[in-house]
Amino acid sequence: LVHLDGISRMRSRFKPLKKKAKEKLEEVADARGLTEEQLGDRLTPKLGLDANGQRILDYGSRQLTVRFDGDLTPYLLDEKGKRLANAPKAKKSDDALAAKEAISSWKALKKDVKSVAQVQLLRLESALGRQRKWDRESFVAAFADHPLLRQLTRRLLWATYEGAKPSALFRIAED
Repeated sequence: LVHLDGISRMRSRFKPLKKKAKEKLEEVADARGLTEEQLGDRLTPKLGLDANGQRILDYGSRQLTVRFDGDLTPYLLDEKGKRLANAPKAKKSDDALAAKEAISSWKALKKDVKSVAQVQLLRLESALGRQRKWDRESFVAAFADHPLLRQLTRRLLWATYEGAKPSALFRIAED
C-alpha cells in the first residue's frame, strides 16, 4: 500500500500505472471506511525510528545515532556527539557482523527516507493547496506523534479552526 500510494502521487509519465494505483488505493480506503487522504495518513512508514525520531546503529563496541534535519536528510551522531554524513567503516574493535549490518541498515534507511520524503512533501503540498483539515486525533497520529513526519512538520505553522475561521496558530515543538 505504501508503494501504491507513492506511485499514485508521483508526477509521472506512466499515467496508466498512476491511475491503476490510485484506483486500488480507493478500493482499499472504501473497504476500510476511509477517504484516500485518511488512508495516506496511515501509510507513512516509521522506518524503525523510536518515539524521538531516532534509530541506533550498533557496531558492537560502539553505537551511532541516526537523526534527521528539517528536510528529512538523515545524519549520524557518534558517541561523542560528532555529526557524520555517512556510516564509518568498521574498526578492529567493532563486531564485524554487527558493523556490516549497521552499514547496510544505514544505506537502506537513506534510500527509504528519500522516497518517503518525496511522497510526504507532495502530500503536504496538496493538503495545503486544498486547505485540508484534520481532527485533533488524526493530526496527532499523522504528524505530531509520527517519528519521521514530526521532523518535517515542525517547520510549518498550523492553525486550529472554529467553523471556517482560524482560532489559534501553533507549531509542533519538542514540548
